[in-house]
Amino acid sequence: MGVIAAAMIVTHAPAADLTGDRLNVGQGHTLSGSWATIAGGETNKATTNYAVVSGGFSNSAVAVKSVVSGGSENVVSGTNSTIAGGNRNRVEGPFSVISGGERNKILTTNGLPSGQNVTSHSTIAGGLDNVVFGLNSAISGGFGNVIDAFANLTVIGGGLANRVGYASAYGTISGGAENVIDGGAKGATINGGQRNEIEYTAVTTNDVPTDHYAWIGGGADNYIKGPQGLFSSIGGGYNNKIQAYAALIGGGYQNTIDGDWSAILGGYQNLIETNAQVNTIGAGVTNVIRKGAWYNVIAGGNQNLIGTNVFHSSVGGGQLNTVGNGALYATIPGGMSPA
Repeated sequence: MGVIAAAMIVTHAPAADLTGDRLNVGQGHTLSGSWATIAGGETNKATTNYAVVSGGFSNSAVAVKSVVSGGSENVVSGTNSTIAGGNRNRVEGPFSVISGGERNKILTTNGLPSGQNVTSHSTIAGGLDNVVFGLNSAISGGFGNVIDAFANLTVIGGGLANRVGYASAYGTISGGAENVIDGGAKGATINGGQRNEIEYTAVTTNDVPTDHYAWIGGGADNYIKGPQGLFSSIGGGYNNKIQAYAALIGGGYQNTIDGDWSAILGGYQNLIETNAQVNTIGAGVTNVIRKGAWYNVIAGGNQNLIGTNVFHSSVGGGQLNTVGNGALYATIPGGMSPA
């Protein structure tokens, strides 16, 4: 049985130019825009001027100068916008990009006041079921993350079900799961963890977003609430809460600050009450500084108490020590209060 081999040698390959106002390569396409291109694939659509679908399956470029590079069932309806690939992604806003992933969306909004319903120049790099409504905002990846309307210039780095809510502009959630910046808390940051929340009070389109600049580093179920919580920070830990201005909880478990300019560095169930301002609890367990107390310190220990309207007083440590109500410049170095 013989074998026949064929060889072709080309010594000169002349240039080949295609001239026309449209290019249609592949099968089952819909091509109707002037200067539009479908370069390959199957059942793709390019139906407006200068629209491009490079390939893939059932992709649609239906806005002027829109591009779908590949993938399947992707739709670009925003002018000058691009989907690079992936599956069932959608871009409605202009000058926006989805690089890949599945079911990611950059969507326009309706019914909001002028200036609040602009979605453009935004990016989703990948992931699944991520959604951006804001202006100049980005989601890098992850699953089910959302940047809401009027939350402009905002970033979610990744993670699961993180959300920057309505009007919470300039916000950042780096990662983690189920973290929330909401209520018009502008400039707030959550680096990670789970179910952490920074909140202001804006819940309708008539409310005014406020420069919040609160920070939660990580941990779980930590909460900074506004308008009291402006400029406050929680480093980590679990179930810590701040409802006070410029306050700090470093970490620990179930610590609470309701007094402005105060700090709890760590420990368990320590409390600084409302209107107890410029106070510090270093650590320990169930230490309390009462209402109206200013400039006081409990360094640590267990169940130590500084009473109401106390000024410039301190408890160094120990257990069950009490600085009585109204005291001034009192000091308990440590030990244990007599029964």
